[in-house]
Amino acid sequence: MRNLIIALIPAALAACGNASAPAAEAPEAAVKPPAQQAQAEKPAPKPATQITEAAGTWSRSGNSVVYAAADGAPLFSAKCLAASEDLGGPALELTSISSADDAAGSIDIFTSAGNARVDARPDKTPGTAFGVTDTVGQAPYVLAAGSGEIRVVSGTKGVTFETDQMLEDLIESCRPAYTPPADDEKGEEATDAEPEETPSGT
Repeated sequence: MRNLIIALIPAALAACGNASAPAAEAPEAAVKPPAQQAQAEKPAPKPATQITEAAGTWSRSGNSVVYAAADGAPLFSAKCLAASEDLGGPALELTSISSADDAAGSIDIFTSAGNARVDARPDKTPGTAFGVTDTVGQAPYVLAAGSGEIRVVSGTKGVTFETDQMLEDLIESCRPAYTPPADDEKGEEATDAEPEETPSGT
């Protein structure tokens, strides 16, 4: 019996040792170095704008002019919109090839006469955007006064092409004509003015 008790003592001590040992802790998640963390949070670069130099032809039909590529695909157009309650005076509608995505919020115009931006949105035709501007603003001016190349960009797509007299003629014809004061009004202004008194002789 004594031998049995002596034999059980090492097993009991081992059990007590295991019960008092602390539980192994779970390994902590690896922390990224600051450089790697900043690189992971860096936003993706914006896609590059693709500018195409397109040979094509101009054409006019009624109140609109169109510049189309050699295969007939329209690349840019300008249309004169008649005055209405919504528009007020006459306006110019511009349509351009576009990436037609979230970046296509405008049509940017670059000519020898200056630069202009017209607010735009995707058109019903895929791959195009359109915007409307008044006929006496910056955009009609740079389009009509510019010579040589025109570059239009919408979103991440753009096109470069040669301007034409058709475009200037359309814009000029779309602008409201200046009406000088009538002769009757000038006469009324003259008669309304009081004559100066002149001293009488003594």
